Amino acid sequence: MGELFQRSAHEDLRSAGVFAVGMVQRVQDPRGYEETNNFEQVTLARAVPGLIAACENHQVTVKP
Repeated sequence: MGELFQRSAHEDLRSAGVFAVGMVQRVQDPRGYEETNNFEQVTLARAVPGLIAACENHQVTVKP
C-alpha cells in the first residue's frame, strides 16, 4: 500500500499516504510496547485527516 503513495506524482498524497500507511503498520506491530502503541495510535488518528485532505485536493472522496 505504501508503494502506491510513494509513486504518486503529487507531493501531498505521497507524504500523507506514506506517513499514514507507516503508522498503520506500526500500530499493528505485535512487538509494540503498550506506551509506544498508545502514542502511535494518537499519531495515526492525526495522520488520517491529513491523508483525507490530500485525497480531497485531487477530487477523491474518502469516508473515514
